[in-house]
Amino acid sequence: LRVFKLARSARILRTLKELRIGRLLVAPEVWQPFLWALMSLFFFLYMFGLIFTTLTVTHLEKEGVQNEQNQPKRLFELYGSVGRSMITFFAAITGGEPWRALMQPLEAIDAASEACFLICVSFTLFGLMNTLSA
Repeated sequence: LRVFKLARSARILRTLKELRIGRLLVAPEVWQPFLWALMSLFFFLYMFGLIFTTLTVTHLEKEGVQNEQNQPKRLFELYGSVGRSMITFFAAITGGEPWRALMQPLEAIDAASEACFLICVSFTLFGLMNTLSA
């Protein structure tokens, strides 16, 4: 009977040892850098959304287009609101859609908007995503 109690105690000690790994996963020094990286990614997505939505709306107003039927459909579909622009940029940096296909509607605005798109994608892919994965 004592042997069984001793074996049960050894099994409980082994389980507690394995739980130490679980405690490490919920430790703040593990999650804080990850959460900061996610917040910086969200901030960058939001800034991208604001910039490209403003560029799109300014372009469409300058062209004198008032209703949705006359607007370039793909440009409005991808960059018509801040949320749409954020999703577009997220798709570009995660491989959801090819970034070249997402950049083509920006040709209607000007070459500077295309360059800005390339700079944003490059910075995010090579800078921010490497930081996240490290």
